[in-house]
Parts: sequence; C-alpha cells; structure tokens
Amino acid sequence: MNLTARIALRYLLAEGTPKHWDDFLKARYQGGKKKVTNTNPNTKSRYPQVSMQTLFNSDEAFKKKVMEEYEVWMEKGVGKNTSKSNAFITPSVLGTLEELNLFYAEYGELFDEEFTLSGKKSEVSDGGMQNLRWNDTDRSLAEQAHTVGKAFLRLFPKKAPDLNDFVEEWQEEATTTFKKNVINWIDQGGGNITSSMASSLKLQYLFAQAWFKFHDITHVTLYRGVRGQLGDDTKLGDEVNLDTKALSSWSANPEVATNFAGGGHVVEARVPVEQIFMCPLTHNKLGGTNSGSVSQETEFILMGGKKGIRSRVVRN
Repeated sequence: MNLTARIALRYLLAEGTPKHWDDFLKARYQGGKKKVTNTNPNTKSRYPQVSMQTLFNSDEAFKKKVMEEYEVWMEKGVGKNTSKSNAFITPSVLGTLEELNLFYAEYGELFDEEFTLSGKKSEVSDGGMQNLRWNDTDRSLAEQAHTVGKAFLRLFPKKAPDLNDFVEEWQEEATTTFKKNVINWIDQGGGNITSSMASSLKLQYLFAQAWFKFHDITHVTLYRGVRGQLGDDTKLGDEVNLDTKALSSWSANPEVATNFAGGGHVVEARVPVEQIFMCPLTHNKLGGTNSGSVSQETEFILMGGKKGIRSRVVRN
C-alpha cells in the first residue's frame, strides 16, 4: 500500500481524525499554532506567515505535505506509545515523554542521514564465550556507536565542554565529589551541578533515547566484569541480581568485560534503553581512546544500581 493510500485509509478508520493527531500537532507544530511560510497563492502576498492550522485548512498542497509528515511520524513509532511501560522509570531531571517526542520531531529526520550506523557486519569477537544473547544490533553498537557520538558533538558544539568534563571525571578511578553530585541530581533532582551541566546531560540523554526510538531499539545487551562479588559456587548460566553503584559502567563488547573481570565472572544483562544514562552515541570517547577500534571499551553508563541489575553469568 502506497503512502497516499495509507493516509486515506487512516482517515477513514479514524472517522475524520487520525489517531494521535493532537499529539502530532503538539510535537511538531505547537498544537497547530506554529507560524509557517504561507504557500497559498491566493493569500501569501498579504500574509507571508500564517499559523500551521490556517494553512492546513486552506492549501491542499501543504495539507498533503503535513499528512505525509504525520504518516512518517506514526511509522517511526512516536505515536505508538503514549506512556512508558518499561520496568525502568526515567528520572524526571532527564526529561518527560513529551520532551522526548518534541526532540524526536525536531531532530528525528537526521537519524537516517548523519546519525546512523553503517550497517556493515561487525568484526568484534565474543571472547570465546558461547550462547551470548548478542545480536547484529548489539554488535553494530559495539563497533560504530562512537561515530554517532562524533556527529552529536558537531551538532551541539556548545554542549561539548560540559560533556567532555563529565566523561573525564567519570573515567577517573576515584569517587569524586562531582560524581556524587551528578548521582544526587539524577536521584533527587538536587546535587550541586551547574545549570549548564544539567542541561547538557539532559540533552545528550534525550538525543540517545530519540535515536533508539527511531531505530526501534528497546533493549541492548551489555556486559560487566566482576571480581569477588559473586560466590565461588556461582555457575555458568546462573541468573543473578547484580548490585552496583547508582551509576555503573558496562560494555557492549564482551571481550572488554572479560578483561575487566581479571579472572572473575562476566555477566550479561539485557537492559531497557531508558536505563542508559550515557553511551558512545553521545560521546565518542566512551568508545575508547582511539574511538574506532573494536578493542576499545564501548562504555555504557547505566542507572538503577539501588535495585540491582538482573544479569546472567556467561563466563566464570
């Protein structure tokens, strides 16, 4: 069924009002009030700018354009879910669903162009571990996510200094006051961080969530090496509830987790994307110092350590 036929069918089924039409207008056109260039040949000389709703009602060509835009918006999934059903609830300081939809509507069209993975098959090894729940998407993220991170920092250059500072602080071994403040900000909406830092961290989170949404990715498989945390009787394949700090480092590459395990255990977790605080999609340095080598860390920083992260032992 072509696009025009799908639009017509959606109108018929909706008896005049398409599903999630109001959500679409709020996300894309300020509820229909957004000013747009008047393309109506009969009125554009007198009124160069009119509200979206006015032009929609008076110009068939513009109406067709908006309906095609709405169809793409629906197909990409923004209108499919009006509430989050994942086990992990996003902290309020990182944005609401409405803010995510607005961000998606503004930047989503870029995800097909500059902000995309190449699709080439990954060469990342599984470190000799068997029966991993590691699919092609996970492999592509492990190898190429940093390329999206580079593009993100080019799009928002004013946010780069804050995010550089965060990554540098995060990768320090010691638990710094800054780290504690960020955790307090996430958990309680407080924490002594600057408004600029808070804005930058929120923006990068919304960007990554919009990117995952565009690509219909709801979960990713991540790995963590642990030493002395699990009992000696822990067996391969055991399900464990891994206690971590409020923010914890994981990798999309099982080889990296094996190196960090240092002879201990490697666990695998299938986590909802909402739980990812930061990853190489918004900062290429989390992909490793060279940012292009599959042997680098491909670090994903997860939230939610208080309740533990359900994991499976894949190496001991």
